Amino acid sequence: MVGADARGGMDYTDFDFKDRTALIVGNEEKGISPLLKKNSDQLISISHSSKVESLNVSVSTAIILYEALRQKKGEI
Repeated sequence: MVGADARGGMDYTDFDFKDRTALIVGNEEKGISPLLKKNSDQLISISHSSKVESLNVSVSTAIILYEALRQKKGEI
């Protein structure tokens, strides 16, 4: 289980998505719950400009899923 957390965690491009992975994402305001964070095997985040507070959850999810697909299938 991998939790997407805007406030910190491993960079999403450094995570190995080649194994089965359950991705947990939260909303832009609150993110994922503390319980889900605690029970996640790894927290990942997307680096972005300091001028941007957070990314839309659908955009963040698409970015992370694209990386997972890239790793599983090779460079797209």
